[in-house]
Amino acid sequence: MTHPLSPNLKLLSDKDLFEKLQSLHATFYKTSNPHIHMQIEMLIDDYQSEIDRRRKVNKEDLDIDNLIKVV
Repeated sequence: MTHPLSPNLKLLSDKDLFEKLQSLHATFYKTSNPHIHMQIEMLIDDYQSEIDRRRKVNKEDLDIDNLIKVV
């Protein structure tokens, strides 16, 4: 499920994504409120999904079939 207040993550750099993900994890473990935990979990899922999407795109770009041109 996507958090309704999640920003457009496609505009962030990889570094910013990882930094925000680390910050969200730290905040998650600092609080004991279960309602806040649910909100942070949704944001963590959004950030992780964007990181996974980027890895998949990069993997497809590096696929061996795309590197070898057979004529």
